[in-house]
Amino acid sequence: MLTSPCTGLCQIEDDFCRGCGRTREEIGGWRGAGEDFRQRVWAKLPQRRAALGIKLHRKDWSARDARDFVVASLRRGGVWSAGGLTFRAEGAEVQVNGGAIRCISSRGALGFALDESVCAFADGAGDESIILATARRRTEPSGPGRLGPDVQAVRAQDRAAILYDLGLGDAGCTYCVRATDPDLIARLEARAGDGRNVLAELSKYAAPHAVVLTGIGRIEAFGGAPPGFAGEERREISPAYVACARLLPG
Repeated sequence: MLTSPCTGLCQIEDDFCRGCGRTREEIGGWRGAGEDFRQRVWAKLPQRRAALGIKLHRKDWSARDARDFVVASLRRGGVWSAGGLTFRAEGAEVQVNGGAIRCISSRGALGFALDESVCAFADGAGDESIILATARRRTEPSGPGRLGPDVQAVRAQDRAAILYDLGLGDAGCTYCVRATDPDLIARLEARAGDGRNVLAELSKYAAPHAVVLTGIGRIEAFGGAPPGFAGEERREISPAYVACARLLPG
């Protein structure tokens, strides 16, 4: 069944929604409509978006479509970003197991788990800039501090290292560092709740791994937290969704 084109930006002007490009009648009849109706509507949307100046739009992708796109992008060396942390797939190994995707390079790792809860948005006419998102859920943040061994680390060798939440997260991302050195872990414990100053202090020592956790998985950087870490590249989609990862153009 084709997904709804709704982007969560529901603003009707002159009979068209400025979020998805559908008419009032198409939106009202969508839920009970058959596939023929939905396919006809989807086919009209590219021309309407161009006329209305709509750039950000929902893709009519299933979870499998999203997985296949991500895998293809990684295999051709694409760059994915989450919360300001980027993973460059050039020369990296790609592993696929159902909806689970793992990609490892000498510089970092990416691990996504894509199911039917994942939405894909395009930020333009083509597929050069794709945003993967999930529906926004109201959850209480865990707060800064020690999360314990990083058992979900992409590489097995990193799963005994201690994952530390910097307390800079929001509904979309949790910003973490991962360390094995006992002295460094003690410093992290002593500075709980002071995430940005922790990042500044870490530059004086051997950098731990940087990890961004999202609703679809994670991106890891083995050389420490780079500029832009902790959210400088975040982009909201709408109040209904939260961006989890983005394919950068190029």
